[in-house]
Amino acid sequence: MAYGDSGPDVRELQSALEALGLSVGNDPSGQYGLGTANAVAELYQDSGYTPVTAPVAISTTNSKGEPKAKREHLATVPLGQAVFLPDLPAQVTKAPRIGQRLTPTATAIELGSGQLSISLRVNSNLAGLLKVGNRGRATSDLSSAWFTGRIEHVAKVKQSLDSIAAPQYDVTFVPVKETNAARLLGQSLAVRIALHAQSTGKLVVPVAAVVTNAAGRSSVIIVRHGKQLEVAVRPIISYGGSEVITPIGNRLHAGEQVIVGTNGS
Repeated sequence: MAYGDSGPDVRELQSALEALGLSVGNDPSGQYGLGTANAVAELYQDSGYTPVTAPVAISTTNSKGEPKAKREHLATVPLGQAVFLPDLPAQVTKAPRIGQRLTPTATAIELGSGQLSISLRVNSNLAGLLKVGNRGRATSDLSSAWFTGRIEHVAKVKQSLDSIAAPQYDVTFVPVKETNAARLLGQSLAVRIALHAQSTGKLVVPVAAVVTNAAGRSSVIIVRHGKQLEVAVRPIISYGGSEVITPIGNRLHAGEQVIVGTNGS
């Protein structure tokens, strides 16, 4: 954009300059005039850069009131040095260092808009354990860096009416503080979420307490009133040496003792 240009891009440029406290003078909205050029020059100078200028002929008058053309070099906005975004706010996620040379095909800057989030897809068993507000931790596979986050949304994935695939759920995990997560953008992250099984009607037992027979049926053995009782269960997910289960029937309650191993093992 340069002196004499007009249009919506110039209007956006003028709005941005004025938002920074730089006046465009008497230039009409959408017209790149002397005032806009001076504001652009001031923006570059305040940022420590020399503005790119272009020679222009400005119509003026001499002392006798006769028209004449005055040649000046006015600041321009070179192609690629201004970015117009459809939505704000936006965050710079990657930028070159001052003085760094860029190849013609290199990406000069990356911007991210909206809220930082991680999208997860889980099966129905795991989705039943996840509640909006549950907190967890996202850890980078490349380093030990991590940030704390929480579940913001859990929704069932829409499937076609003739689909026979198992139901899937989309989970949105967002950082509690975006500043802690920004440095990990673009990295592969492992997300660990605290599961509150008992608040969902499910129970947690040691993995070794669950026995599965040849027919694929699972059970646990509990001690009640001094007697051992086998209770059928449905395993859901294992993590950290524990198994989340759903009792089949109402024969198992939170706080009951389960047997881990046999013959004293």
